[in-house]
Amino acid sequence: MPKEAKVVTNAKKENSIWFLILGLLAIIAVPICGYFIYQHNLTAHISDKQLRRYNADIVKGLYGRSLADYTGDEFTKSHDDSNSYLPETATTLQRKIMIRGKYYDYKDGGLAKGQELINDNPATICSTWGGVTVNNVADKRSTHFIGHNPGLFSILPTMTLGEKITVYDYKGQEREYKVSKIVKIDDNAFSVKAPKKDYWPTIVQPGKREQVVFETCLDKTTNLLVICD
Repeated sequence: MPKEAKVVTNAKKENSIWFLILGLLAIIAVPICGYFIYQHNLTAHISDKQLRRYNADIVKGLYGRSLADYTGDEFTKSHDDSNSYLPETATTLQRKIMIRGKYYDYKDGGLAKGQELINDNPATICSTWGGVTVNNVADKRSTHFIGHNPGLFSILPTMTLGEKITVYDYKGQEREYKVSKIVKIDDNAFSVKAPKKDYWPTIVQPGKREQVVFETCLDKTTNLLVICD
């Protein structure tokens, strides 16, 4: 075979190999691209109201939301349940809330364990849920507590603006808070009274201010938020 013909044959073989590789890549890429386009179209047409209702359907009990509705970088490793149940220190008062001279025990359950904790101990335990999971009264952030009514948080519906609450964190650090707002919300965290306000960020986001938020249920569709600064 002439030298020139051999070179042409080799070039054709190389081209065939490249075409084969490109074809295989295309076969792999098409379904992957199609999947992402499908997912985009699937979520692009879901309204905010539908998303909230979807979460309300899958998270029954005290709340109408789930991690699926958690946006931004608020839920970071420092706030998840891996930091829950830190070792006790030598302090006398730890993880307690004092209301009108009476102490209430709580756990740092967070989003992962909070609901389970209060369901297992409705009369004796409340728990952190939103905001910073491991409550620290000196971190200048917000922690949200949940408890049952009837149950440990039956006192919340009787609270008034300006009333003082003392919280002791896992270190035994103590801080006194004042009730600054009391609001009734539905299972999607919107205020019951008009104008409707979304209190979901108040519940789940740690924010940048020292704050505690207490929540309990009033009936099957209405919850009570007591916000303290």
